Amino acid sequence: MSTQTHTTEYDTATKQDTRLRDAYVAKMKAKRAEVKATLDALKARYDGAKADARIEAARELKDAERTFSELNDWIMKVGSASGDAWHEFKDGCEESWHAFDAAVRRAAKKFHA
Repeated sequence: MSTQTHTTEYDTATKQDTRLRDAYVAKMKAKRAEVKATLDALKARYDGAKADARIEAARELKDAERTFSELNDWIMKVGSASGDAWHEFKDGCEESWHAFDAAVRRAAKKFHA
């Protein structure tokens, strides 16, 4: 085998190896792009879920604020009742307290979810 033939075979093998490498790199870049697109879609879903959770938490906070206001009204009724009349307002105040406590707990869960 002559040096010329050996060099040509070597060049051909090198060119073929370069083409295989380039094809492999292109394949890996395509796979990377595909997986990156999936990752971006997952991040978008996560961000959307996070936003939904914030919206739900805001609703729960608003409900907690509403029940707080109701509890204040009941406390004022009990406090301004004369004589034994405060007993008439006690049950409403207790119910309002439980509603307020439950609303705050629901809101807290939304922040920890």
